[in-house]
Amino acid sequence: MKIGRLCFGKTNFGFVLMFFVGLLPMFFGIGQEMLLAEELLTIVTQDRVVAKSPTKIGEKSTVSSVRQTVEQWKPSETAVIICDMWTQHGCSHATERLTELAVPMNEVISKARERGVLIIHAPSGGMDKYDVNLPARKTAEKFRKDMGNPRHWDFWEHSSPAEQDIPFPVDAPHGGCSSPTCKDGSKANFKEIDILTIKDNDVLTDDFVEVKDYLKHKGIKNVIIMGVHTNMCIIGRPFGLRAMKKDGFHTVLMRDMTDLMYNNTLGNEDEPPFVNHFLGLDMVIEHIEAYICPTILSSDFTGKKRFRFKEDKRYSNNSKL
Repeated sequence: MKIGRLCFGKTNFGFVLMFFVGLLPMFFGIGQEMLLAEELLTIVTQDRVVAKSPTKIGEKSTVSSVRQTVEQWKPSETAVIICDMWTQHGCSHATERLTELAVPMNEVISKARERGVLIIHAPSGGMDKYDVNLPARKTAEKFRKDMGNPRHWDFWEHSSPAEQDIPFPVDAPHGGCSSPTCKDGSKANFKEIDILTIKDNDVLTDDFVEVKDYLKHKGIKNVIIMGVHTNMCIIGRPFGLRAMKKDGFHTVLMRDMTDLMYNNTLGNEDEPPFVNHFLGLDMVIEHIEAYICPTILSSDFTGKKRFRFKEDKRYSNNSKL
């Protein structure tokens, strides 16, 4: 009997033993895969089927139905983009609401991150506020193709094909600010508000080339956008709702993690459609659901009631709307 070979009759048991030992890693790997298989995200999307479109600012679409669809997404194919949650906006009222919004938003992104969702922080114009060696910055920089060119963030998607000839529900000819500080030349601080935690495995960029190339590199299919403001940067930025949908991503707005720039001063409605701030926000969200993309709620990640601003007194605490 040679060393390493065990014979019994015509059967080479040493060979058989080695064969099955060789298969163990494969079986173990399969078991590992089963154990480590992604737990799918259950997401309820909402959109609107329009029977008749509006003809002027402030006029609502006639909706034949509001559709809610239960979808299941892989966390590894899902990303959150946080748009323009700056430390300070030029409008002090907007900054106050943003600061209030940032607290529940940080909980949402923490829960999403725990589930394996990619978090992208996109404070437009704020990259000079960060150390270039910050891991979240270095990750994004790898995907910047035109290093010699200005940063690609200050472009605008003015309309989507479905919005052609559809008046936007809210007008903001003076920037939408209801605060006197706008008239005082207040300057924004474009650094993302510190309430939002940036982890090493997040991405920090305001460059849509970096955003889109990294999403494609990671195999991202689903994009959730949150931040401010619905009637401006959320829909118009080159990494906003219109642009991401145009580029083929399954794009949604988290409708309770956003705000509006609209001049409504202490109940004295100054700009069309001459409604209070939060009704104006709802009107923009309805426009988005009808003509741009579906929306979702933070509840899908936190398991809690949806967020509402403390100044929004229209609903009871038990409202799920």
